[in-house]
Amino acid sequence: MVSLIAVRNAVRTARIISLTQLSQQFDSEPQWLLILLDDLIKRGKIERCEVMKTCSQECQGCQTTTLDITYRWCNEQIAIANI
Repeated sequence: MVSLIAVRNAVRTARIISLTQLSQQFDSEPQWLLILLDDLIKRGKIERCEVMKTCSQECQGCQTTTLDITYRWCNEQIAIANI
């Protein structure tokens, strides 16, 4: 079974990746990956790119006609704790 850390690292490395690509990479069911991806969204690590006509994102997911879900890594900020 694929772990949350493995999925996080795959999205971080790819920068932009589809659910189909993740499913093939980990030989895992999309339903399980969706649970892990939703957790990463809640943590602010990734964003789900929705297909729309006026998308200004750089992933180019809107340029395809597929209904595959695309995810984008978005956590590049450095957290500095106030001490």
